[in-house]
Amino acid sequence: MAKPRGIQRILPKPQWGVELVFSFSLFRVGGKKGYVFYRDSTLEFLWCLSECLPGTKFIAHINEKISDSDIKMLSKAAKNNIKFIRYHVGSKSGGHWAINAMRFSSMWEHSGPECVCVVDIHDKAQVMLKELKRILHLLAIEGKGHALTYWESDEETCVNRTSLPITSKIDTHCHTDGGLCVWMKAIRDSHPVLPGVFQAYCEKVLQGIGKVPKGSDEILLDAFLQLEGLTDSVFLLEHKHAIRDPDGEVTTLCDILNYDSPVSIQIKDVQLKLGGWSPCSMYVCSERQDQCHRKRKIQMEEKKLCDESSPARKSLPVRKSVKMGRRQITPRPRGSSPLNRCARRRL
Repeated sequence: MAKPRGIQRILPKPQWGVELVFSFSLFRVGGKKGYVFYRDSTLEFLWCLSECLPGTKFIAHINEKISDSDIKMLSKAAKNNIKFIRYHVGSKSGGHWAINAMRFSSMWEHSGPECVCVVDIHDKAQVMLKELKRILHLLAIEGKGHALTYWESDEETCVNRTSLPITSKIDTHCHTDGGLCVWMKAIRDSHPVLPGVFQAYCEKVLQGIGKVPKGSDEILLDAFLQLEGLTDSVFLLEHKHAIRDPDGEVTTLCDILNYDSPVSIQIKDVQLKLGGWSPCSMYVCSERQDQCHRKRKIQMEEKKLCDESSPARKSLPVRKSVKMGRRQITPRPRGSSPLNRCARRRL
């Protein structure tokens, strides 16, 4: 069976020197289209790592709306080296974002000797693994046991007073980026956190607000780490990543479907007590958009405009002039879109 291209070239196992456990979240809310992208990204991520690093373990934090068939598929992609924690969040608006916060709990609640890595499953595995390898190397040099990547806010101060202790930045503050966090066994032994403490903290905070906002997971983590004194000796570095192409196909799907080993599924059900509605709200700091971010955003908006206009353009009968070599568009009847009328005037 052929291995995925590109991954194995940056993952020579003898150079890692540590076993890894990846913790991530996956939940289904609303329509199917957005969920399919994250599910497919998860499948490709699990299979690539299972092929390149045999025995790598995974912890999936999911909600109750993930179907049994998808759970079975994820288990096959991870070659049965995956444990599922299924959360029930009730009717709280935005409650699924609390599951995003729960993925961090595996960093200090994992009982094995492995290094726990919290990741965003929609990021490209090649870029993420290259960064992880660099972080593990720097941790060994610095003699530290945990590392957090961060993002910069375009606000000078954090109104929640939960920003990371980074003093070198000007006119900004920073928060943990859940795209890549690393927690070694050494820090779990020297700074233990009892199981369930982080969940209880998140529940207490979220019970006092009416809606759980997107991005609250990283704010909750930073506040909790400050309370536990775990930001004093942490190794901090800027998050570097690349998001998987939403239109890309799952190149490993055939291999996953053909994986004929018996499927073993481990699921633990957890109830998150988020309370009911409240008039209070939670503020999430805005992220600073760098030049690459802005350029990518413009490209996505342009692509969206092209996708929206393509059906109208395809409906026009088009023919080519043999003599002049220019495109000629047959006039449409009344009622055609303004976009097409403008196109005819230009021609």
